[in-house]
Amino acid sequence: MTSFAKSMLVADPDQRRALRAAIILKRFEYNVFVASGSAELLRIADYAMPNLILLDLRMPFVENRTCLEMIRSERGLDPVKVITTADA
Repeated sequence: MTSFAKSMLVADPDQRRALRAAIILKRFEYNVFVASGSAELLRIADYAMPNLILLDLRMPFVENRTCLEMIRSERGLDPVKVITTADA
């Protein structure tokens, strides 16, 4: 596990939207990681130990609540803040 000083994980199945968010966040000097699926989200979160996760509630492969529970159950990820998003 690695800890980056100021890092954020953007998890969104729409890669273009995730990359736009990453570009904006990099302007604020964040180390930004992007995940397009729940398995990738969990793998990156475990490795990068981000300070914040921006999570689209409609991530593929895992139900929303399950994905959040999986993030919280990972050792060391419990203090990570998670912001959830969804299209209207």
